[in-house]
Amino acid sequence: MSKKPIYMETTEIPAERSAAEVSTVLVQAGATSVSIRYDAGRIVGMTWTMRVGPVELPFSMPARVEPLYQVLLKRRTGFTDNAAKIRIRAQAERVAWRQLLRWVQAQLAMIEVGMVQRAEVFMPYIQQADGPTFFEFFESKQMALPAPEKKPDV
Repeated sequence: MSKKPIYMETTEIPAERSAAEVSTVLVQAGATSVSIRYDAGRIVGMTWTMRVGPVELPFSMPARVEPLYQVLLKRRTGFTDNAAKIRIRAQAERVAWRQLLRWVQAQLAMIEVGMVQRAEVFMPYIQQADGPTFFEFFESKQMALPAPEKKPDV
């Protein structure tokens, strides 16, 4: 496995602080409510509502820590005891939330200058009524994007 650095890999900023910062930037961008989701005391995601055009829409964004944890764990050589696994998971949580913060900030910066629209970047996270997000629905149906049409050479 490559030892290529992971973006924000060395952050020591607690996941809770990064999640609070995500909440703050979403509110500054017009979110009317923000909630942080927990599972067994760990932050696992965030929900918020925000106006998109004439409609107030609910969004749900997960923090997918497990893949990051697996990458960090695989980098270790030799035996990894439980204490080390706990430290690695905590680091994965810190990195995941810091990455989410930077991603949200970048998306909002592009929205502010008109490069993209809110719906364009946050659409995968739109929460359907008591159901999956648009992305989760798309993925569950195993939908594939069509291959681009090949244009004839002129």
